[in-house]
Amino acid sequence: MQYCVVCHTEQRKYGRTEAAIDAATLTFTPASNGTTSTTRVDDRAIGNLPNYIHKLHAGHVLAKQDYNYAGVVFNHIAFPQDIRNCTMCHDGSDTSTAKTAQGNNWKSVPSRLACGSCHDGINFATGTGVTLADAAKGLTASLNAHPAGPQADDSLCALCHARGVPDRADIDVAHIPVTPPNFKSALHVAGGSANTNSAWIASGGSVNRLPAGAIKVRYDIKSVSRNASKQPVMVFRMVQNCDETDVTKCPSTNLTDFATTTPNPATGDKEIWDNFMGAPSVYFVFSVPQDGIAAPADFNASVSGYLKSIWNAGKTGTAASAVAATLTGPDGGGYYTATLTGYVVPDNAVMLTGGLGYSYNITSTLPLTQTNLADYPVSPSPIGHASGNEVGGLIVIAPNAQKVATGYTGRRAIVEDARCNKCHQELGTFTEEAFHGGQRNDGTTCAWCHTPNRTSSGWSADSTSYIHAIHAGAKRKEPFTWHATAVGESFADIGFPGVLRQCETCHLPGSYYFANTQGTPLADSVIASRLYRTVGQGIYNGAAGTVTAGCTISATNNCVQTELGVYSLSPYVIKDNATDYGLGFSFNAGLTTSGGVPAGGTREAAATTLVNSPIATACFACHDTSQARAHMESNGGSIYAARGTANPPTGALAKPETCLVCHDSGRIADIKAMHAK
Repeated sequence: MQYCVVCHTEQRKYGRTEAAIDAATLTFTPASNGTTSTTRVDDRAIGNLPNYIHKLHAGHVLAKQDYNYAGVVFNHIAFPQDIRNCTMCHDGSDTSTAKTAQGNNWKSVPSRLACGSCHDGINFATGTGVTLADAAKGLTASLNAHPAGPQADDSLCALCHARGVPDRADIDVAHIPVTPPNFKSALHVAGGSANTNSAWIASGGSVNRLPAGAIKVRYDIKSVSRNASKQPVMVFRMVQNCDETDVTKCPSTNLTDFATTTPNPATGDKEIWDNFMGAPSVYFVFSVPQDGIAAPADFNASVSGYLKSIWNAGKTGTAASAVAATLTGPDGGGYYTATLTGYVVPDNAVMLTGGLGYSYNITSTLPLTQTNLADYPVSPSPIGHASGNEVGGLIVIAPNAQKVATGYTGRRAIVEDARCNKCHQELGTFTEEAFHGGQRNDGTTCAWCHTPNRTSSGWSADSTSYIHAIHAGAKRKEPFTWHATAVGESFADIGFPGVLRQCETCHLPGSYYFANTQGTPLADSVIASRLYRTVGQGIYNGAAGTVTAGCTISATNNCVQTELGVYSLSPYVIKDNATDYGLGFSFNAGLTTSGGVPAGGTREAAATTLVNSPIATACFACHDTSQARAHMESNGGSIYAARGTANPPTGALAKPETCLVCHDSGRIADIKAMHAK
C-alpha cells in the first residue's frame, strides 16, 4: 500500500474534465471526456487511493452508476462481507508505532475525500445530493443530503463526526455492521423466502463492533453421545457477553423456567431467555450405508430439534407440546441435556457429530433474536403470518458450536472457519445481504446440510461442488447459475479476489490433494468411501435462465418457484417437463414410516438419477470445458452420468477414478504442484 500511494494521488485528475452524468438516473454518460472513463468526479480524482480503494470495495452500494476507471466497472464489484467492517482493512490495534500509527484515522480524521469515496451521492461543495439509503430505494435526490450544508474544505468535518457525537454522526457508530431485514422474507410478504433474515443482523461480534446494548451469545457443548436407546444426546449450555478465549470459563446464562417466566412483552410468548425470541437448534449429523459403501466418508443423514420446542415440550398452553424430545438441567455447571427421543441413530452409522445453533427458518425455527433494543424494534408480521412469529429485533451472530460424539471419529478436516472469515468476517452475512439469516455460519459445517445427495436446479448443491463453482465463477466456461433467478445477478458474476489456485487460502494443508494435514496420503479405503454427488433427480421444465409460465410443481418436479421467479436450471439436464430422473437417496431416522421409507430404513437412489464422481466433482467445478470433461471421463470420472452405470459396488468403485495415477503427490501432475503454477 505504501507503493500504491506513489501513483494514486489527486494529480490524476489534472488534464481531465468532469465526467458527465445523467442527473435523472445518476448514470455516467459513456462519452465523458471522449472516452468511457470516469476519471474526475465532483472535482476529485477517482484514482486517488482513498477514493479508488473505497469505491472498488463498495461498488455495488454506490449511489452513482457506470463508474469506469481504467476499464474497471466499480458497480459490478461486491465486497464479500458488510462494507462497514472498516477494521478489516484499517488496523488501529497498534497506533503507538509507525506500523499503524494512523490506523484509526478512518473514524477520527474525517475528510470529504475519504467519506465521499463511499458516500458518492453527496456533493460537499453544494451540500446536496442523495444518501446511500435513499439511492438504494431508487431515489436520485435526498431532502437533506448533507445536514451540515456545503463544506469548502475538511476543517469542520470533525466537529460533527467526532467520537461520541449522538445521532449516529459518530463515524464508528454509523459504520457498525448491521444488515437490515430482508423485506422479501416470508414474514413480510406472501410467498417470500423463509430461509432469510426478518430481523437486523449484527456481524461485528468477533471484533467487538456491536450496537449499544447488543448481547453477544456463545454456545458451549460439553458432550455429544448416543444413549442406550440409540437416541442422540447433547450436553450444552449458552452464555452471554463473555470474551474468554475458552468458552468453558464463561459463566452460564440459564434458560428461563417455563412455569415461572412471564411472556416477552415484544412477542406475547414465553421465551427461553428474557429479552429474546427464537432459539438455536440441537443438530446431529452422521452417515449411513449408501450405494454399497458401508461407511461413507461424507455425511448423508441428519436430525435436529428446535430448542424452544424442546424447552416447552409437554407444557400446557404451548403450541409445540408434542415434540419428541426431552430437556433436563441445568446441572451445577449450568449444562442442560437434550435428548431427541423421536429419532434413532443406527448401529451402522459413522461420524456422529452434534452442533448447536443453525436455526434459520423464520416461519418454523426462528433464530435467537434480541428484542429489547429501541433501534431494532420488534413488530407483528405485516401479513399476519400463521406462525405468529414477529419481525424485527437484532440477531447478533453466534458462532455455531460442534463436537464429535463419544466413540466416533469425525469427518476428515478440509477447511477451517478462520480461513473463510479472512474474506467474509462472519459467514452467514454477505455484502449488504444475508444468507441463512446469519446462522449456519461455520465453514466447517457447510457439509452438514450441503451433502452429496443434495441437488437443486440440476446442479449439485454439495459443498464440494458449489463452493468451488461459486469462487471460480469468473474462470468457468459454463455460467454457474445455481439458485440464480431471472432477476438479478448470479454466482457466475463473482470474481475471486485473490489467486484462485492458491488452495490453502481456504483449505487446510494436505486436504485438497488427498492427504491429511500432516501431508500423509489418505488410505485408498477412505478415498473409495466418498459418495457420488447427485446432480439430477426428478423432473425439470423450461430452458436454462428463463422463466417458464407452464412450470408444473409436483413431488418430483425440480422447477422451484421463488419470490423472484424460477431458478435458472443447469444446462446439463433435460428440461422438457417429462424426463424423470427418479427419486434420490433418503434415510429415515424417525420412529414411523415417512415418505414411503420405513423407520430406520433407507431408500437408495434410483439408477436413473444423475451423478458426478467424487474426485471429478471438485475438478469439474472449476475446470468445466468440454476438453476437461472428456479428460475426466476418459480416466474413470463420471460427469452427469446415470447412477446405475456409475454406481460403486461394496468395497471398491465399479469404474474407479484413476485421477490420482497422475495427480497424486509426487506424480507427473501433482495436484499441489499444478495449483502452485
